[in-house]
Amino acid sequence: MMSKSLLRVILLIVGCITVSGCVPNKEYYGGYNFPEDYEKKLVANKTTLAQVQESMGSPTSESSFGDKTYYYIGQHQSRVAFLQPKMESQLVLALTFDKHDILRSVKSYSLAEANEVDFDDSRTRLYGSETGPLEQIVGNIGKFNPQQGKPKPKLGQ
Repeated sequence: MMSKSLLRVILLIVGCITVSGCVPNKEYYGGYNFPEDYEKKLVANKTTLAQVQESMGSPTSESSFGDKTYYYIGQHQSRVAFLQPKMESQLVLALTFDKHDILRSVKSYSLAEANEVDFDDSRTRLYGSETGPLEQIVGNIGKFNPQQGKPKPKLGQ
């Protein structure tokens, strides 16, 4: 039989291993990691698009219409063991350029300014005729024309 001190040591080791699995791991998940001095490099009405691309890299997203706008999105999430990640902070940097590719405005948005969007997963019903398998098979009879240029065979020949 094990001594009480050996049992205590084993329980202490198992307890430490169990608790160490619950320490939060802070990581970036798929977001942009902003350089420390990025604000100094972004001067409105002076910085060009090429300079932004050189210092910041390619954007997370670009505007599809309106003024050319680059979006850099960085998220910091923490995760405890196997649970879902929790959003700790978020920074969205919107850089708008004019038609000459000069930086016109720099706007930043934090997690507090974010709007949650609920997606609707319902489906739109399309009305029309729904044909069954038998109707599909029978419905094709007579729809196909004989090949052009070949005479139809006569009965009795």
